[in-house]
Amino acid sequence: MTAMLSGSCDYPEQGCYELAALDGFGLPVASWPLMVEELVDDTDMTYAFNVLLPVEGELLELPLTNVEMEQARAWELRLSQADYGLGDLDLTLKHAAERLGFIGAYRTPPPADDTPERPAMATTRPEDNEEATDDRPGYPFAGFIQSDQATGVAALTFNGELPPLSADLAGAVTFELRPITPEQFEQALGGSVDDALRRLATPRETLSVSDEPPPAEELAAPEPAEDDTGDEQTAPDRPEKPEKQPPLGGRGGSRPR
Repeated sequence: MTAMLSGSCDYPEQGCYELAALDGFGLPVASWPLMVEELVDDTDMTYAFNVLLPVEGELLELPLTNVEMEQARAWELRLSQADYGLGDLDLTLKHAAERLGFIGAYRTPPPADDTPERPAMATTRPEDNEEATDDRPGYPFAGFIQSDQATGVAALTFNGELPPLSADLAGAVTFELRPITPEQFEQALGGSVDDALRRLATPRETLSVSDEPPPAEELAAPEPAEDDTGDEQTAPDRPEKPEKQPPLGGRGGSRPR
């Protein structure tokens, strides 16, 4: 969901896309189809955009809201755990100085004990969704988008580490937005876009953002080893340092979040 604009444009581009999560070897971990819809008036003037997600034969409609900013064009959307089952997402896309960036916050799904059992992609009407109390903060993220004009693939580059992700995304380290055909999108939907029932996204408040620092023990430098010279007690044996350190990276280079 983190990119819906072409790197060469300063406005959302109508079409069908696939957001792919990749592991450290560039292999897909998961992917989600989406469609950007352009809304026009009687004079064919564009006045708004929607993002459409296929959910069990229906289309979940997320308004892409225009945000007023000086010297930049920006749009925002919100995805709710109640609608999609993959957590809560606040996202703002900003185009300024010929560069497309994004900022937002993400909150993983609540523990299974706190939510009723149901398929992750179950569809419910907004009016049927009881407003759940979830005071957990979201985790902030930011970055920019690099688009390959030859392939149309847009790579998402994050500033710093990714926020904690859901268990379904364990091993994901990068994300890409790829164009797909309308036929591929309708195959994921399970029917025609024109005939599919639509429902609006569930309204919710903006996520609060976690600003808690890491635990003190993680920030503290390790204590230097005490000099045992002359001490009557014998120091515990320490493993010998290997002659050659293993290279960084490889399968152990990324850990599930």
